[in-house]
Formats: sequence, structure tokens, C-alpha cells
Amino acid sequence: MNHRITTLVGAALIAALVLTGCSSPADLLEDQLDELTEQLDDSVDSVDDADETDETDAETEEAEEYDEVAMPSGFPAELPLPEGVLTHAIREGKNFVFTYYEVDAASVEAMVAWHTSAGWELVTDMEIPPVRGWTFGSPETNDYGHLQVVDFSFNADDKFLSYSLRTNDD
Repeated sequence: MNHRITTLVGAALIAALVLTGCSSPADLLEDQLDELTEQLDDSVDSVDDADETDETDAETEEAEEYDEVAMPSGFPAELPLPEGVLTHAIREGKNFVFTYYEVDAASVEAMVAWHTSAGWELVTDMEIPPVRGWTFGSPETNDYGHLQVVDFSFNADDKFLSYSLRTNDD
């Protein structure tokens, strides 16, 4: 259950970055981590209590199946996405937020390699085990900085990936 909390926090942070249009993901992350840490302490306590009362939750969790959703229209076809089950997909204008389950590490490594080889700038590479996250800025820029910014974080234990694409234009 603690992995689920880490996963949800990662997804919330990525969504907050995209939806606020934050120009510095590290600054927003630092501010939100303090607030989320306090909320997580309460959540972990309640999850620990629930785990003690029902040991079958772990067995059910292992067999969990995920409902796949459709990819929204308009996502740039040239950008790589992971192999996995797309469980959430949000589009707001030219901005997208996705969550995937059943993602393997090789798929994530391929995404990192593609962005690097295509000339995208690695803005952030952060790891808080078992989660690792990357932010890449497109080679194209404008008055707002990188024209496109991709953020994704991967929880290796849960095989969960959160992904966002933000387009910085008028």
C-alpha cells in the first residue's frame, strides 16, 4: 500500500506541473513536497491500520486488473510513450497527462534514450527510490522557454508511470 501512496503523489506532482504551467519543476516540487509529506504521514498511518486488519488486500492487489482508456486526439505521434496499460488520459488544449500501469523498465529506458538522441534537453533527473523522474525540454524554444516540456516518473516497484506533455505557446 505504501507504494500506491508514492505512486499517487508522483502522479499528483506531474499533473500539478502541467496544469500550473510552472517554469521550474524543481521549485514547485520542493514547495509541494513539504505539504504532501505532512498529508502522507496521516495517509500512511491509516494505510498501516488497514493492512493490519485485512491481510487479503495484498493478495487482491497482486491480481488487480486495470481498465484501459483511449488516447485523446491530438497527441504528437512522434513522441514516445511507454508500453503498458493507459489508465488515465487528460487533455487540456495542447497539454496532456497520462498514467500507465504494467510498464517495464526497458520501455522507460527507451523513452529516456529517445529524448536524449532527439536533442531534448535533460532539465531534471531525480530519484527517490523506488521512483525516478525526468523532465525534458524540446529543442525548439520561444519566449516562454522550451516549446514543449515532457515530464515522466516511473515507480519500478509498482510498474507505474505518470507522464505529462506541456506546450508553452500563446
